[in-house]
Amino acid sequence: MKAGAFIDVNAASYPESGYSITDLVKNVLISGGNCVSTNVSNVVVSPNLAASNPNRSWGFFNKATTNFPFAKGVVLTTGYASKTGNTYQPNLSDDIGTGGDMDLATALGIDNSRLKDATFIEFDFVAASTEVTFRYLFASKEYDPAYQFPCRITDGFALLLKKASDPTYTNLAVLPGGAGPVSVTNIHPLIPAGSSSPGCAAQNAAYFAGINSAHIETNFDGRTIPLTSKANVIPGKPTILKLFWQITMTQALIQPYSSKPAHLISG
Repeated sequence: MKAGAFIDVNAASYPESGYSITDLVKNVLISGGNCVSTNVSNVVVSPNLAASNPNRSWGFFNKATTNFPFAKGVVLTTGYASKTGNTYQPNLSDDIGTGGDMDLATALGIDNSRLKDATFIEFDFVAASTEVTFRYLFASKEYDPAYQFPCRITDGFALLLKKASDPTYTNLAVLPGGAGPVSVTNIHPLIPAGSSSPGCAAQNAAYFAGINSAHIETNFDGRTIPLTSKANVIPGKPTILKLFWQITMTQALIQPYSSKPAHLISG
């Protein structure tokens, strides 16, 4: 491996790597546009691990010298965030000890008993404009080309939003045209038949960026293209956002958010 082949994750050379979850949300995830960081409150992360914990499932990333499509942002995984990048890691099977979550199960249409290692960031915010925009990508170890996991293992991502007074969330992490949620089984190329499995047809392959056969940038075996979610909100009204990842080793990386209409922050 050449030096700089992987993105930096929670690296000590970046001040943001030492941020608490509240500071990370206010100063990295929520930045630019018309946002006001003091309008963010009640920040929660699960599992609730301190910024000093080397095995936490969340943190800060910087593209460093790679060609990764995002310059910097927040990483949230169902394992150890530090293994997302930094150096080559062949084993990403670390267990963070959480089960599922009913909000996530509902968003993905999966029985909650099937979920494990769910991890999330949740916070309240008051938008300064009528639209919020998030740009992210989803990656997973379950894209391993040596196995047929995309046919049957649903690592997934949900971006749940609701007004503080609403009883239920709306999942913003869905593909255009009603094409379904952002998950391994819903976004993958053709999976050829094997000796003991029939394989499966491609699903929404236009949103799949490819298999990470070169083992660069991140340690996941495949990822989506950068995806964008937008939602209309009421300026000045409390809104709750819940960012979720679930099942085995899954990752999403998010660029900073903006409440300025039709504007994406590149970091």
